[in-house]
Parts: sequence; structure tokens; C-alpha cells
Amino acid sequence: MKNRTFRIGNIGVDRALLISSFVFRLLQEDWSDVFKPQSVRSYQQIFSAAYFTEALRKDHTALGAFVKEELIGIYILKKEFGGVGFVDWLGVDKRFRRQGVASELLRLGDQLALSLKLHFLYLYTERKSNISFYENRGFKLIGTLNNAWFGEDECVLAKQLKDQPFAEVYKKVGR
Repeated sequence: MKNRTFRIGNIGVDRALLISSFVFRLLQEDWSDVFKPQSVRSYQQIFSAAYFTEALRKDHTALGAFVKEELIGIYILKKEFGGVGFVDWLGVDKRFRRQGVASELLRLGDQLALSLKLHFLYLYTERKSNISFYENRGFKLIGTLNNAWFGEDECVLAKQLKDQPFAEVYKKVGR
């Protein structure tokens, strides 16, 4: 890391507005070169504080990377069923990239997933340039969803955290 220190901790539902504001900024600053402008606006409307409030209450868990009190990175994991988790968000402020923040969020995200009895993770990335980053951290490229949400292409990557599902995933199936 380059002369900066950061800490990582859980972000609770009471900080949904903070998450939403961070995501809004990432979409505006980082994805305007990847997505069509109308796609960016649509995602900004979808990923509101209300969205994150509901998600965190229901089935998502968020980790944040902070410098002092400033949120500089997020990792949001959705617990699905059967031992599978979806990495809904991984994002780092441009000023703090290439300093190990995303790698540490992914590493702690793996630990979080295992603590939630998840043996398999998957995620999407819009940037082909991100594929090698994820592959270097154990993910494998599964394929591409062409013309997916809002007509944008999404690369699908997955990671096996454990050879077999945890026994607990079979004990309570359903709601």
C-alpha cells in the first residue's frame, strides 16, 4: 500500500444512505465510459438508499473500507440459497485504487461468505479489464451475458470457496 492506511468494517442498515451516495458517485465517475448515459441514470435510480436499506435488512451484508471516516470502498454480498453468494458490489474510490483496498475487501468477503456457510460466489463485471484482477484472486471467467441489463454486456465470474456445500445448507431450505 502506498503511504495510506485504511480499515475495513461492517456497514449496517443505518448507513444505507452512505452506501447509496458512494455507489452514485462510482456510477457517475467510473461507469460513464462503459455504460450508455441512460443506463448510468437508471442504475443511479435503482441503487437508492431505499434499495440498500431493504437489501441489508433482507439478505445482503456490506463491508466498507474507510480512511478515517471516509468510505473509500465497498463490498456487498447477497446470500442466496444452497450455499451460493452473489457479490453485488465491489467498488473503490479512484483515489485509493492500486493500494490493496479491493483485494482486501475480496479477501475479507471470502471469509464473510464462509462464515455465512457459502461455498460458491459469483459476480458480474462490465469491464473486460477487470477480468485478470478477479482471476488473480481465484475467480474464473464463466462467460458473457450479451445485451443484458439495459442492453449492456456483463462478464460472469465465479469462485469455489469450498469443494462441497456446508451440511447446514440442506437443513433449512425455503422460507
